[in-house]
Amino acid sequence: MVYKILGMDWIPPEIRENRGEIEASIKHQLPKLIKSGDIKGDLHIHSDWSDGELNIGEIADIANNMDYGYIAITDHTAGLGITHGLKEKDIGEYITEITQTNSKLQTSNSKLKILAGAEVNILTNGNLDISDKGLSKLDVVVASIHSGFRQPREQVTERLLKAIENPNIDIIGHPSGRLLGSRQPLDIDWQKIFRAAKANNVAMEINAHPQRLDLNDELAMMAKEMGVKMVISTDMHHSEHFQNMRYGVAVARRGWLEKSDIINTWSIEKILQYFQ
Repeated sequence: MVYKILGMDWIPPEIRENRGEIEASIKHQLPKLIKSGDIKGDLHIHSDWSDGELNIGEIADIANNMDYGYIAITDHTAGLGITHGLKEKDIGEYITEITQTNSKLQTSNSKLKILAGAEVNILTNGNLDISDKGLSKLDVVVASIHSGFRQPREQVTERLLKAIENPNIDIIGHPSGRLLGSRQPLDIDWQKIFRAAKANNVAMEINAHPQRLDLNDELAMMAKEMGVKMVISTDMHHSEHFQNMRYGVAVARRGWLEKSDIINTWSIEKILQYFQ
């Protein structure tokens, strides 16, 4: 009633932060915030090919029951020493297992489609731990920093830029590298990173794991303003992690994000076209 009397649109609680929402409400220009029901799939999932709990078939069963249209299996590559990891020589066998699982899904009239992917490591010099030839065989490639967190701003920014400019990279995973309560975010020139991401059609991840929630809402808003597309992913290692998607959606809502800003609200065809 108060909003109506003042001639304003109702402001969702998540964006009541004095960041322009009052003016947008008066002008009837508030964003139509993304909802959990808008998410059509998860593009960052780990199986027992690296450090995940479940095999690909078990993951497919859960995603199918969640009524997802697609998922991407994006196992850690072998350069990450804490996991046994996906070796380049095994990519063919990995893709074969995913293809066979897709065939079983098709036979059962499931709408779920599994994409073959990997989460590669951005090494301290910006190189990746899988060759371009190996990466080119995959549908989706997430690139993430897992080491060298104390590098100075210029060095870590150039490191990320090198990954973004690699034509095989589709998503930058947990971009700031923060772990809530235990690790501060990387010191990054976000203007440079977001300009490069937009120019190269690379999506920036909002990682829904409660320890990460990275990008945060302020960086998500900045990315949106610069025309960068984002993806909300669970970084699933255990079955219960699928339920974390709602936390990533909550961060996106605080960042004023709409369906059009988040690629995993799109069809699988549109996503693959975007990644080309």
